[in-house]
Amino acid sequence: MKQPLRGTLLLLVFFVVFLSGCADAVGFLLPEKETEPERVTSYEITIPIEKVRTLNPVVSKDEDTYYLSRLLYDGLFTLDEDLAAEPLLVETFSYSEDSLTLTMTLKESILWQDGTPLSGNDVKFSIEAYQAAAASNLTLYNSHVEGVKSVRVTADKTVVVTFKDPNHAAKENFIFPILPSHLHRRPADLVKDIEGFIPVGTGLYRYEPGESGDKFSLKGNTYRESAPTNVLNVKVIPGKEEAVNLFTTGEINMTLLKTVNRETLVGTMEVDIIAFPSNEAEVLGFNSRSEAVRDPLVRQAIATAINNEALIESCYFNNGVLNDSLYFPGYLGIDSQKDAYPFDPEFAKKLLKKAEVGTLSLDIVVNQNDPSRVLGGQLIKGDLERIGINANLVELNWTEYVEALGKGNYDIYLGGFRFRDTYDLRPILHSSYAPVTGYSNTSLDVLLDKIQSGIDKEAKASLYRSAREILNTDLPYYTLLYKTYGIAVPTTFEGKVEPKFFDIYNGCESWSLEIYLDKEPG
Repeated sequence: MKQPLRGTLLLLVFFVVFLSGCADAVGFLLPEKETEPERVTSYEITIPIEKVRTLNPVVSKDEDTYYLSRLLYDGLFTLDEDLAAEPLLVETFSYSEDSLTLTMTLKESILWQDGTPLSGNDVKFSIEAYQAAAASNLTLYNSHVEGVKSVRVTADKTVVVTFKDPNHAAKENFIFPILPSHLHRRPADLVKDIEGFIPVGTGLYRYEPGESGDKFSLKGNTYRESAPTNVLNVKVIPGKEEAVNLFTTGEINMTLLKTVNRETLVGTMEVDIIAFPSNEAEVLGFNSRSEAVRDPLVRQAIATAINNEALIESCYFNNGVLNDSLYFPGYLGIDSQKDAYPFDPEFAKKLLKKAEVGTLSLDIVVNQNDPSRVLGGQLIKGDLERIGINANLVELNWTEYVEALGKGNYDIYLGGFRFRDTYDLRPILHSSYAPVTGYSNTSLDVLLDKIQSGIDKEAKASLYRSAREILNTDLPYYTLLYKTYGIAVPTTFEGKVEPKFFDIYNGCESWSLEIYLDKEPG
């Protein structure tokens, strides 16, 4: 009677083993459950620069020194997003009634990165150093200090600047880096300190030399209230445009791309490009002495005949924005990202008819070494011919191009400007500067001078609106577009990437990098 029970037990064991085997078999056949790779956050970011002559901002004209100086130093003022000045090292300031003097009181408790307090002597020392460098054309900040007559320190934290005239008194001129006076005996000594220069500033970051000459680091300035916790490792490479190729190996984590075909450099790499308006404007310049384009109506007709959006797409790979002014897009908070003369060939014909010029023939001069402008010139030539203008595109090498502009041997030239951060446009528009176009308007001269005086943002914006109206009527230059630049970062990049043409590292104190680790074997 016990035999059946034994058989039943054997049968149960068989089913348990069999089902267990089936479960193993099913598990073997199904794909393994994917696990997320281990991820860590790195607070070390490697940025590329090209070899610079010196890190001394007083005597360096290198672009990389200019950008890095904004991390290492502070100016008396800084620029807001509308390019208006706002206090940085300055606590309070005031102008005299005649705008010939500017009195500034510095903020308390600001220390240099070696612990020495900031003083008015540092401001006087810095301005005089820039003036000494400007006398030999050694600095980027020539125009920033050219209007300064004298500097006096009236108290430990109080400085009085006297100007040669009120039309060079704008606060925007005082954005240059302030350097410590206690590390050099005289301003002239600072100007001579080039190869062995060690930066000491009041900025967010402090300089730390590397083991080799092609590397150094920027670490948080512990004398600041909110010092960054990340580290920016700076590496010298032959060309920043090529740095994006080092993203895949992790050697570089961000770079500035200025070429208009930058998307082709990135290809299929996992990279984000953050575009932003540059300070480079592409323009048509009209020769005011040329009979063909002397009439503003003719210039307006030409502007209306040009398809700017097609130029941006075909010649600049969509890396440009429309702008109705020579001034920076959104200058002083005024919307300008539109075409001053929207594309309308039929209306262009009406303007030509109103100008009563008959059959019009003109030469468009372009630098043959700039492919984007040559192609742009060809498109513009076609646009003008479609409204009945006989346009001849004259392609010249750089030397011939400059000579033609200097002698006025052109009707229209296709070119561009890279403007200074202060956006003082008098050198190309003011009658006293003898613009290459031969343009002159005394009413505009007055406005341009007042814009560069010691006035507030609202008053400056009001003057700018009036100046823009004159410029868009007279049209000595027609702004085709503003180029955009791009900051390239890997898709694992974290933090605020908010570059500006004068501060490409804006937001860098928040930067970090997500790194995915390979799963350990076994």
